[in-house]
Amino acid sequence: MSANVIRIETENDLLFLKDNEIHVFANAIEYVYKPSLIKKMAIITSLKESGSIEKSLVLYIGDDTEIYIKNDHKCFQPFLFNQIRTKLPVNSKKILDALACTSNNTSMIYNYKQGVLSIVSFSIWVLSIAIVIVNLSTHLSFKIILVALGISIIGFVLDIIAYLDNPDSKLAVNVMTVYIVNYGLVISLVILYFTCIAAIGETINYFCGSCEGMP
Repeated sequence: MSANVIRIETENDLLFLKDNEIHVFANAIEYVYKPSLIKKMAIITSLKESGSIEKSLVLYIGDDTEIYIKNDHKCFQPFLFNQIRTKLPVNSKKILDALACTSNNTSMIYNYKQGVLSIVSFSIWVLSIAIVIVNLSTHLSFKIILVALGISIIGFVLDIIAYLDNPDSKLAVNVMTVYIVNYGLVISLVILYFTCIAAIGETINYFCGSCEGMP
């Protein structure tokens, strides 16, 4: 199935975000899309035979629509830098790298699958917490704690991967914050536990020593 290609080329053609909707005017026809329909965004760099460099922003909407706009169009910079960034976690570093590129290249600056990895990571964290809570009422062994911790670490690693792929992803940052706070609490509880054990031991030794010294 061939894609429906929309090109923003002339002075009258427009691409902008308004009221949480993407408005496209091309060839005297208006198209309206929700930002959530964007599956991917890329900046394509093309080196022409004349030696000039052409850059185009491409929006892949749904399964059958592609919107192209060149970097010399008046709507290119406002849409990319000021508008769509407020709705989607586009990768700032990849944008800068793509704009500085001087050879044929396609740089993916957004992919909806990036958020999926963070969602999976958060689900794994919930699972690890659920394992501990369920076993609290029965028998919470050290082995179960290790299993929950191992599962949690896997989820944390997945979110780190998502964050490294796109540091601008608020979802990845929020999930990472949950993990860091969680580990901070666990470490604090472990320290408190061993401190209490040590204090109890010292107290017992003190009183036992006092008892032994009595006639």
